[in-house]
Amino acid sequence: MSKTIIISPSGNFYGSEQVLWDFLFHSEGTYIVFVPARSLLLQRLVKQNSRHIIKTFEPGRLPLFYCRIFFFLLLKGIGTVYLNEAGHNKFIQILAAFFPKKKFVIHVRILEDTESARWLPQKAPNVEVISISRYIEQKLPFPSELMYDAYQFTEKAVISVKKEPDKLLIGVVGRVTATKGLGKLLELIDYLDNDTPGRFIFHLYGGVSEKEEDREAIACLRSLSNVKLEGFQESKDEIYCGMDCILHLSVMEPLGRIFFEAIDYGKPFMGFNAAGIAEIGQLTGLEELLIDPEKDWKEQMAVKMDRLEKEYDQFAAVVREARGKAAERFDLPAYVKQIDKLIHL
Repeated sequence: MSKTIIISPSGNFYGSEQVLWDFLFHSEGTYIVFVPARSLLLQRLVKQNSRHIIKTFEPGRLPLFYCRIFFFLLLKGIGTVYLNEAGHNKFIQILAAFFPKKKFVIHVRILEDTESARWLPQKAPNVEVISISRYIEQKLPFPSELMYDAYQFTEKAVISVKKEPDKLLIGVVGRVTATKGLGKLLELIDYLDNDTPGRFIFHLYGGVSEKEEDREAIACLRSLSNVKLEGFQESKDEIYCGMDCILHLSVMEPLGRIFFEAIDYGKPFMGFNAAGIAEIGQLTGLEELLIDPEKDWKEQMAVKMDRLEKEYDQFAAVVREARGKAAERFDLPAYVKQIDKLIHL
């Protein structure tokens, strides 16, 4: 039996789970992997016929689940527990206190999990924390190891071609909710339409928030003729091949897998020069379409969009040129080796 347990607190298939999926598929190790019962991640792992040992837990019964992990550590010779996201970190820290000779690794991937209140006051010496960006690293209450997520770029680079003359088709990928910049999107659309109505067309790919506080904003989006709510779309080809560029309006993105996907498909990426998005821009040299979120941001964005619409071919060529640098910097085989070395016994 494997001596390493991997736990995925979430069973969705967003960025964190996609990184775990890539790791499990390419790792040469064999691990015991716990995922939420009846989850999308579980369905994918079963369908893949993974060589790993797949087990499930009930998300609503976490104390019972971690009692189970306790006995795995006590009786099954487990040496390492790796948490793919930090949501369960207090359970892990308690286990670390009981098993000082075992190794525990916590991967911090979202901003909420950097808050001091989510951690015990003292981190045990046998707990290692990994951050996915300098932005996350700086927010954590104690030191961590920086390890950028990997992305598996496709083999063939392409130069994107603009779809329609005198228009820009803009893809917005991710949940339609306030935390992903819903309010700012409405502000931007209103500002652009006052200048050149109908020139910029927005396609939103993602589940729509059902929160009460988001309903009015979503109803407003639905009423706009230049906004198309496409819903969640699993196929990346369906999203990216039909768009001219990608827009992301969160100022708190931990890293930004959406940026990787845009680069992979040769699409210019517009967003704020902040948090993890700024880091990717700096590391790949694709900062020209990133703007300062603090000063006249709508005016800045309108100017960038105008340039992009008029000089699209030049911007697309720059993305293609930067793609090689991105593929090298966020290399999947190198990432897999790092994680294998960290957790494999």
